[in-house]
Amino acid sequence: MPLVGASVSKTQPIRVKGTLGSVPNGYTAWLTVRRAPHGLAWPKEPRVLPGDFETEMYEGGPPGEIHLELVVVDAAIDAEIAAWMAEGKKTRRWDGIDLNRSQVRRLHSIKLVSRD
Repeated sequence: MPLVGASVSKTQPIRVKGTLGSVPNGYTAWLTVRRAPHGLAWPKEPRVLPGDFETEMYEGGPPGEIHLELVVVDAAIDAEIAAWMAEGKKTRRWDGIDLNRSQVRRLHSIKLVSRD
């Protein structure tokens, strides 16, 4: 994961690297970005698989504080995220998704600052 408080740019990728232990049966892991600690989320593809992982992502939107989170979700929420992704790809609209539910477990969260 990036360092807490790091400054990130919407024109440069955010490089995320880490290790995910086992995930409970029926759950899937995702990296998400939130604009507020319990606000709407923007999941990032691909899903995170157990073991070492490394990915790059971009985060648009206005400058300010963002929260990069590693979450695990149950099968129903995973299907909802997949449908949200498909709709976003089709419409090019990426309205946030509410992941403040009991079927979502936050494993790790860090605060970053988005600029430009």
